[in-house]
Amino acid sequence: AAMVDNAGSTGVHVTRRIFRFQCKDDQRSSGIPKDGGDVSIPDAKRTFLAVTIQETMLGDYGHYVWPSAILLAEFIFQNPEIICGKRVLELGAGTGLPGILCAKLGALKVTLTDSGESQRVLNNLRQVVKINSVDDKCLVQELVWGNFDKAALDLKPELIIGADVFYRSEDFEDILATVGCYFRLLNEERSSTSEERKNSMASSKQELKFLTVFQKRSNTVGLSSLLEYWKMSMSVVPFEPSSQAIPDRRSLCLVCIEPMSQ
Repeated sequence: AAMVDNAGSTGVHVTRRIFRFQCKDDQRSSGIPKDGGDVSIPDAKRTFLAVTIQETMLGDYGHYVWPSAILLAEFIFQNPEIICGKRVLELGAGTGLPGILCAKLGALKVTLTDSGESQRVLNNLRQVVKINSVDDKCLVQELVWGNFDKAALDLKPELIIGADVFYRSEDFEDILATVGCYFRLLNEERSSTSEERKNSMASSKQELKFLTVFQKRSNTVGLSSLLEYWKMSMSVVPFEPSSQAIPDRRSLCLVCIEPMSQ
């Protein structure tokens, strides 16, 4: 990632990191938006999709891009069909790298959420949305895990994503409660909708999933029992990134969490 350092208008040190995702030949011809070629390589024409992220030196871990976010973004970039035309909800968005990429890659709408413990995180997210010119597709919203207000319940995501949200053990159950709420809302919508709509949803195999990356730590071992309690299953998604140098790659785990089969 290229970096540009400067001091913000408030005197806070700001770093802007440009993450470039290299398009393959099939992506170039598929209509995926691009941000120009890499002029630093004169003998090869390469097309990139770029995302600019703003980090601030304020001490809160929501102000930095962590390795989990880079791995999740790389996976989404290499598998754009999972987000194209969908409403995407990012939990614990922090600086918003995966969610902003979804907006640029063809998601219908992306809601970037964080707890609001620090309004500075949400304000920085809003600036990142403007920097990347995705205001028309991205909404920044406070969402406290485990607490549900009307704004949160109205989101109706078709895919949930999150990077390194399984960090503090005391948050694990609230995260799963939040994800589980959206799972249940989708099931309720299916049970109350018309037969024609049900058939349409069944034929499209619409299943809400939570795609997340976490760093393997001693506390993540306890996830299994919580998932069982909330009637969810977790499967590891095999993936090796190709275009990003990701620190601590071997300690990162990309997983898909979904409701247990009835």
